[in-house]
Amino acid sequence: MKKYIIGLTLLLSTELVMATTQGTPTTTITAITTYPNSVTISTASTNGNVDNCTSNDPQARHQLILPLTDESKSVYAALLSAYVSEGKVRILYSGCVAGIPLIIRTDLKK
Repeated sequence: MKKYIIGLTLLLSTELVMATTQGTPTTTITAITTYPNSVTISTASTNGNVDNCTSNDPQARHQLILPLTDESKSVYAALLSAYVSEGKVRILYSGCVAGIPLIIRTDLKK
């Protein structure tokens, strides 16, 4: 049993290390679109799209998605404050949802 737990821990930690995390350059938020379960953020800069997210929307290179959960409320609040204040942000993302990069963190800049 102990070997099984150690093996599972190593497997999970390897998967986390292999996950791709990419970020936008420092940019501004140009639009926020809300849906019942998510928010789409549009930025002035394009995304690197290292996860090869595919979307039929030509604007998808400027978009990121944030699912609305209890855990994401602080990220959403930070994005709203940056949008209202026209502040600079750097948004980190990993993976795709509906062909759009998935937001995992937001850094606010002055």
